[in-house]
Amino acid sequence: MNIIKTTLVAATLAFASVAQAADWTPMFRHLEQGKKGDGGKALRAFATNIVSYKEKPNATPDDYWQFSLVKKYKLSAPYSKDVRQAITIDKTSYNALAEAIGGGGSETAWVPTQGATLYGKPIKGFIVWQFPDSDNVGFYVNFGKMSQKSFNLLKRKAKFERYYNEMYGEVDSTAEFKRVNGYALLSVE
Repeated sequence: MNIIKTTLVAATLAFASVAQAADWTPMFRHLEQGKKGDGGKALRAFATNIVSYKEKPNATPDDYWQFSLVKKYKLSAPYSKDVRQAITIDKTSYNALAEAIGGGGSETAWVPTQGATLYGKPIKGFIVWQFPDSDNVGFYVNFGKMSQKSFNLLKRKAKFERYYNEMYGEVDSTAEFKRVNGYALLSVE
């Protein structure tokens, strides 16, 4: 009888945690070739409200901005249940990864997730940075460590829009899957 009760409780808890998790793929659809989704409104609202900069009192040209993390995200259900409080990435085991992709340190945020998936794969969280006095945000979705074979399968899940980047004079992509130090990432800049 105890075995049945224990199994029933475990199954209920497993179902509850799965029911809470969201598939984030719809938030990224607008980046894919030929798809519009919501035009990026939900993703932009989330990404631009993680990091905050304000002018420091008694600012100098070399030390002008005060960096802080936002405590409440602009996310609708069910996504809001998947994210945890952001911390600066230098306080995590992902700082070396962030440095390898050009970020890291005390002005890069790590937003951990729990149960969230994207393109059918679980995600660990978001590495986010925002430039002061700008809505220009860049972030990586971190899928965690992934074999090359699994990464190749992930890359086939979406083809992202390409555009001409006038600043750099080259064709660029709205998003791109990358594998850095064994971690699978989706770069969105």
